[in-house]
Amino acid sequence: MAAGELAPGTNGGCFVRNVEFPDGAQIKHLTFWSSEQTSGSAQINFYRLNVSTNHLDEISIVLSQDTSGNRAATNGPIAAGPIAVVNNQHFAYEVRVCLNDSHTVFYSARITYTYSNAGD
Repeated sequence: MAAGELAPGTNGGCFVRNVEFPDGAQIKHLTFWSSEQTSGSAQINFYRLNVSTNHLDEISIVLSQDTSGNRAATNGPIAAGPIAVVNNQHFAYEVRVCLNDSHTVFYSARITYTYSNAGD
C-alpha cells in the first residue's frame, strides 16, 4: 500500500496515494507506522471519491498518539456498512498522509480487507 519514508524535516507536508481493492471487498482495518515526539503529528485520512460527483466520503481518520520518538503502530477503525464495501464502478480510494511536525517520520501503512472470490 503506502510504503516508504517521509523524512524528518518535512514540516506540514502531506501526500496522497491511490489504493486499489477488488470490487466487493470488505475493508476491515487501517494501521500505520510512524515515529514522533508530539501526539497527533502524524495523521492518515482514508477516503473514497465518487468519480461522477467528486464528493469525498471519509472512511477513517487516524491520528498518531505515541510520543516516544520510537517507531510505533497506530490503528484506526473502519466504519461498518456500505462505506466499507468496495465499489469500483462508482468510487476511487485514496489515503492522505500528513505530517504536522518536522520531527515526525511516516514509515508505512496497511489496509486489511476480506474478499470472497479471488477469481474476479
